[in-house]
Parts: sequence; structure tokens; C-alpha cells
Amino acid sequence: MASKFNINTKTELVVWNPCSEHVFATSHEHEVKIWDVRQVGDPLKVLALNNMGSVSKMQFDPIYGKLLMTQDKNMIRLFSADHGTELDH
Repeated sequence: MASKFNINTKTELVVWNPCSEHVFATSHEHEVKIWDVRQVGDPLKVLALNNMGSVSKMQFDPIYGKLLMTQDKNMIRLFSADHGTELDH
């Protein structure tokens, strides 16, 4: 039986978390979603990045599992993948 996730068909980026074999992130325009393959359906977290430009690149930190992303408007942002909160940098 295939797993079904509510992923937008216009998803632009997909990255796996090297600290957790079950966690990955997707991006579409001004939104990033954190998913767990063990929990089919809705994402664990939704990060709304309003008025900051689309996500152009993203990657999980290979040691701590934090999500680093760059946006169109010359911004770099760091998020806690566990809590979905932006971290000070």
C-alpha cells in the first residue's frame, strides 16, 4: 500500500534530514513543510515565510538537524526543525 502525503503538486525543493532517516522538508513559494514518513497525511510543521521571497535553497545541518534556507531577497534563515521556530543567527 502506497503512503499518501498532502504535498503540493508544485513543490519546488525536497531535502532529507541526515540526522533523522524519517524526516524531510518541502518548499513551495513562501512555505516550507517538515514531514515525517512514519506519519502519513499532514506535515509535522508548516513554516510560513510571508513577504520574504521564495525559498531558493535549503539544507538540513548534518550535525544538529537544523534547517538552513536562503530566500530570493538576499536572506539566510535558520530554523529548528523540531520546533518550527526561527533561530537567532
